[in-house]
Amino acid sequence: MPTFREREYGEVVLYNMWATVLGIFATLSLSSGVYQAALIELANDLDAYISSMIGLSSVSVLLCFAIVFSVIRSSADFTGLGSCLLFFVFTWFLFNSAPLLWQVRERFAYQSG
Repeated sequence: MPTFREREYGEVVLYNMWATVLGIFATLSLSSGVYQAALIELANDLDAYISSMIGLSSVSVLLCFAIVFSVIRSSADFTGLGSCLLFFVFTWFLFNSAPLLWQVRERFAYQSG
């Protein structure tokens, strides 16, 4: 039987794995790739673009949240995490998209300035 510390370590690893996998789909990885290319092309209207990216990311996270929780309700918990931890993952996705986009914008401004 695993000790308490081994169970906690297993939960942390499982949490990180699901956060990584779900993060790709939930956030659409908007803070990489496409966003960086748009920083160059849309330099004049950057604030509107960032606002739309945050909106798109939020809608995507909420849609993925609804899908995951409807699947969990209809069948067994396929993640191995509790509902509370899954709720925390999606809350983190929802509130972490704006700082990630801001961080990329500041890096771009530092490099070009």
